Amino acid sequence: MKTEIEVYIDGVRYRNCAVYPFNSEDVLDATLDSAMIQLNRVRQEIFEVLTEVTVVVKTHAGGGTQEASTDWIVSHDDSYESPVGSGLYNHSLSLVELTKYGEGFISDSICTTHPGGNIYTDNAKPVTPEEI
Repeated sequence: MKTEIEVYIDGVRYRNCAVYPFNSEDVLDATLDSAMIQLNRVRQEIFEVLTEVTVVVKTHAGGGTQEASTDWIVSHDDSYESPVGSGLYNHSLSLVELTKYGEGFISDSICTTHPGGNIYTDNAKPVTPEEI
């Protein structure tokens, strides 16, 4: 079995830079999904917060290929030049699901209410007008 990782950051493909394994956490509650990925020997000095990232994991086994793609945004980039003076950087990227992107915009407060699956028409009563 062979696994390949392709990373697209802001539309630029980084195929042979990703260090295996790619670690992600897909939770099924109110917390956000997150991931960590290491990129080595990249010319980009830093990846800005909220930059869009797509990670494609391809697994080759038994003559077939399975491919899984997930979209993220950068929440933190820890980078350093290696070797010093080379112009090549190693990055440890913290990624978070796209829902976090909304925090990058300033807006008025809003409230969203989830009714929890209640069916409010079960106890509906006819309305009769009254004269005042």
